[in-house]
Amino acid sequence: PMAEAVFAHVLQKNELEDRFYLNSAGTHCYNPGNPPSTIVKSNTKDVLTQRKLVAEDDYYEFDYMLCMDSSHLMFLNQLKPEGSRAKIMLFGEFDPQGVRSIDDPYCRNLDAYETVYQQVSRCSEAFLKHLNSA
Repeated sequence: PMAEAVFAHVLQKNELEDRFYLNSAGTHCYNPGNPPSTIVKSNTKDVLTQRKLVAEDDYYEFDYMLCMDSSHLMFLNQLKPEGSRAKIMLFGEFDPQGVRSIDDPYCRNLDAYETVYQQVSRCSEAFLKHLNSA
């Protein structure tokens, strides 16, 4: 849910939040219903309140499904229904520093969350630029 909250913040900062529909979903749900971490709360205005799993409808409803690492990418590509419209990509492909995989900071220290937050922030800004240039 961190990437969704950060990208929503970037959209709000650019007064574009009404032009996008965002939804965070996982490939596996370890802690359904649990709130996001405090690092997300301290760096974004609005945060998500619960977690959900990827659903088949997501492949048709969304233009992009952005993955955090290659295992998520492979998993989502394997489940992608024929004829669905979603472009499945690594979110890290948009990292200007070239770090393609975004580590899961879950159960790690605050520094790990901060590192992931900074990477997701860079990716969010770059992804918005990509969308604006398309």
